[in-house]
Amino acid sequence: MIVTILRHGQAGSAPMDFERTLTSKGRDNISLGARKFCESLLNRNLPEPSLILYSQWLRTTQTAQIVSSRLPHASLESTESLAPGATQSDVNTALSSILARDKIVEHVMLVSHQPLVAELADYYLGYPNSVPGLSPGALFTIEIEVPAQDCAALLFWAAPPNYEVGR
Repeated sequence: MIVTILRHGQAGSAPMDFERTLTSKGRDNISLGARKFCESLLNRNLPEPSLILYSQWLRTTQTAQIVSSRLPHASLESTESLAPGATQSDVNTALSSILARDKIVEHVMLVSHQPLVAELADYYLGYPNSVPGLSPGALFTIEIEVPAQDCAALLFWAAPPNYEVGR
């Protein structure tokens, strides 16, 4: 299965952290990133995500909605396994349940927060700082057979402002 992990776009401030919304720059970056992401998939002959999982916090919900506008066949599902405070084990459980579904999911996107996105990169790829600079709006795409430590291969990564793809 292919897994893309995306950090939500740049968010402003709010009285409650879960209410923070994307800034104008955050929305613009995610829109550009979604377009470049789809181009990167096409250039690499990789399938688009058919499922986008995201934390229920407002900024990740908005990020997932923007990305899904470029992926008309992708389903959106919120999950606590990507919320702040979630662990690698929570994500493994979510991915395992996707693998166990009757309908095959070739590519899933996970929209989450720091520090979880960086922890997932290190965990699945097996070494620290395996993808550079996971700033707001950055993403990386891996191929994984089982959700476990050191069991993935990096396909590519990209980050704002230009989303020039690495790897």
